[in-house]
Amino acid sequence: MDKSESEEQIDLDKLIKVFRKIRDKRAVNKKEYTSEDNRLSKQQDTLKATLLKYCVTANVNGAKADSGSFTRGTKTRYWTSDWAPMYEVILSKGVPELLERRISQENMKTYLAENPEETIKGLQTDTQYTITVKKGKDNGDEV
Repeated sequence: MDKSESEEQIDLDKLIKVFRKIRDKRAVNKKEYTSEDNRLSKQQDTLKATLLKYCVTANVNGAKADSGSFTRGTKTRYWTSDWAPMYEVILSKGVPELLERRISQENMKTYLAENPEETIKGLQTDTQYTITVKKGKDNGDEV
């Protein structure tokens, strides 16, 4: 079987091995980074708790020091454990802005597949080819 000119110029086995090697190294780097970042985040959480305790005992909402300053604030998060009444309020009151503007990619893909005649004004798509690399029978990682 003759190889085409482009196949002769490209060593697929080497490309795949290098790709897997880079992917594996990135996974190790990410794991190390995440581990260190989690450790530092826990330290910051301990310091934040100490500063919050200081605010309570000193009856203040912040303080200044030579190294900087801090302020105590509030952050409120909202969520629902029952979407049916939430959708009812959103639809009956006409307040779609209560939801974040993000389309569920998988749900939209399913909806469009089930309703191929449907066109939604303003809906944009971006389809790209992807590459998925998997281990082969030869697990040799030498390049």
